[in-house]
Amino acid sequence: MIKGMAARNLLLSQCILLNGSTYTKVASLADILKVEFFSERTFYSIRDKCLSPVINEFWQQKQILCCLHLKIKICGFQGMGTVIHVALVTITNMAHTQ
Repeated sequence: MIKGMAARNLLLSQCILLNGSTYTKVASLADILKVEFFSERTFYSIRDKCLSPVINEFWQQKQILCCLHLKIKICGFQGMGTVIHVALVTITNMAHTQ
């Protein structure tokens, strides 16, 4: 159990979400194999409460790192580099305040 949630449900929900499959496909396979499986409501609850926030945070961190990496390469140009630099500083500041 993880914070009152069955660890199996969390891990299976993570696998479904991250491999690009759907709950319906995996639940159908479980049904064919006569394997007990959690409800669709449970899947979406886990996705919304546990998985999506972590994925979104990771995505935002990677976006900032990519922008900072681009800033280092692009700021050598006059004019456009300054505009990009200002935009990247704004993005970075926004990410740190959230």
